[in-house]
Amino acid sequence: MEPTVPIANLTILPTEILTMVLLETDDIDTLSRWCQSYKPITAICKDDRFWKQKFLKDYWEIPLPDEGNTQQDQPKISWKRRYKLTTETLRSNSPISAGLNHYGIIDENGVLYMAWKNIRGRSGNNLSSGGGLLNPTMVPFDSKVICVSCHDTGTAVLTEDGKVYYWNGVFGITVPHHIEVDILPKAIKVAVSFNRVGEIMLIIIGRDNLVYLWYQGDKKYKQIRVIAKEDKHVPVPVLALDIVLSSGTVAIIGLDGDLYLVGEIPGTYEYNDYDDYLAYIDCKILPEFIHFPLPEKIKQVSLGEDHIAVLSITGRTYLWGTELPIQHSQDISEINKPKDKMGWTFKDKISYITAGNYLTAFITEKGKLYIWGDNQHQQITNFGNKIISPGQDPPDRDHHYPERSLILSPTLFEIRFPVNYIDFGYRFTIAVTSDGAINLWGEI
Repeated sequence: MEPTVPIANLTILPTEILTMVLLETDDIDTLSRWCQSYKPITAICKDDRFWKQKFLKDYWEIPLPDEGNTQQDQPKISWKRRYKLTTETLRSNSPISAGLNHYGIIDENGVLYMAWKNIRGRSGNNLSSGGGLLNPTMVPFDSKVICVSCHDTGTAVLTEDGKVYYWNGVFGITVPHHIEVDILPKAIKVAVSFNRVGEIMLIIIGRDNLVYLWYQGDKKYKQIRVIAKEDKHVPVPVLALDIVLSSGTVAIIGLDGDLYLVGEIPGTYEYNDYDDYLAYIDCKILPEFIHFPLPEKIKQVSLGEDHIAVLSITGRTYLWGTELPIQHSQDISEINKPKDKMGWTFKDKISYITAGNYLTAFITEKGKLYIWGDNQHQQITNFGNKIISPGQDPPDRDHHYPERSLILSPTLFEIRFPVNYIDFGYRFTIAVTSDGAINLWGEI
């Protein structure tokens, strides 16, 4: 709820009434602006007790950590930062997610719809065959759905009451299965993938803003710890803004916009202080979470088939992966300083980025969608089997696949309405536009 009279007029109200107005203000951006612009409101916003009230009012469905049992090494933050962190994490929950041959979408009422051929129960409604990609089917839950994650043949869902569900027909789980294990705080974000032996793996941001990992069959969640940039030896819990999971890699964005990675890191550049040289490593394995240095704070990370895409808070993008030009819109061979590492800007500020199966896409603040990469499955454009290249040959691997079409620079995808979200399935692309429509193209 927003005030129906100018906020300057409200500032003459008694502090108790003005506090009630601020507690009822739903837009965090508006509230932040007021806190910096009007002295009576600024005084209220400086009191951490106000933010505790705000947290309890807005997120009463998310129980707070048991402060009496807080571990000594658990990060301690103010209620103001906790409120903003929880808000930003919930904002990062995209309403769409695409898997191998299926996708999920959450409507404005918190209702989940799944679509595809429903082979082996991918869409979660216990049917042997589905209505196809163009006919989403509702999957009922007792509470509103706030997050959906699809990967390969698996799906994980998070409901407003903090419960996590998963299903994957390969293992005979064809209906949403609620996870009941010990120590998990109610969740605010979930991501799904598979471990090396094919079992479901979930990574979760809990009510305490800490990160937890769970493997299928385990009785407990494992709290994730990272090697912080200040200390290269002692793992510590991390307060997370966002989490991303793929088959071989896990990425975490910390409270302060830092990137932490573990697992397979494709195409990593490392700067050697000794000989002043930036060396390329085809694939590096990180056995534990470490801080991955970037020149600026980030707000989003996406894991592709063999590349990583990062979006900074300023709208600058950083991409790295195997040395194939389809992941990049510039020649990275001349990079020789860490601060220049694969970072570039676009003519319009970028607000959202995603990586897929040899594909990358971003959305500008104006809602324009740009995609580039491997167009073999028509996930970028409806162009025929031709290579669009700025004067360079395709990579060697594609000489063996003459049917492939490579688009080596960001290409505007003409669509009627501004685009809000995008994701890549294995052979299709899904986007949601400002009119609420689901847009699909590729092999559908």
